[in-house]
Amino acid sequence: MDRLEFERLRDLPDKYVEGDIVLKRPVRGADYFESEKIRIISSATMDAYVVVRWNEETDSKTVNTFIVGVGPICRLDVDGKVHAPAGRHHKHSLIHPRCPDENLKRGITRRDELAGLTIQQVFTEFCRNANIRHDGTLRVQL
Repeated sequence: MDRLEFERLRDLPDKYVEGDIVLKRPVRGADYFESEKIRIISSATMDAYVVVRWNEETDSKTVNTFIVGVGPICRLDVDGKVHAPAGRHHKHSLIHPRCPDENLKRGITRRDELAGLTIQQVFTEFCRNANIRHDGTLRVQL
C-alpha cells in the first residue's frame, strides 16, 4: 500500500463500525484493556480492522488500524510514552509501502490537542479524522 492508496481509503465517505466496542483485559492481571479486532466496513476491497487499547495505570490510549495482508497503516497514541520527536501524543501514518513492515516508524505527527482526553473522546476523534461512522458505544468492562 502506498500513500495515495492510504489516502483514498482514509477519505472514503462510506466507512463505518457496527455495534458496541468493549475493552476487556486480554489476560488476568493485565494493566490494560483492549478491544477485539473491529472490522471497518466500507466499499473498499481490502479488509480493514481497528483495535482500541487503554492502559488503566498510565491512562495511555492507542487506536491501531491495519489491513489484512499489509499490516498497520495508522496508529494514534495519546498520553503514552515519549516518542521522539513527537512527544506523548502523536499519530503514525503510512508514508511509503514499507511502512507497515517497519511498524510505521516514519510519518509521525504531533497531536498535543488530544492530551488528557478519555478513551471515548480519543476514539471519537480518530473516527472523525478517518471518516468512520460508529454505530454503537465504546465501554470498558472492569
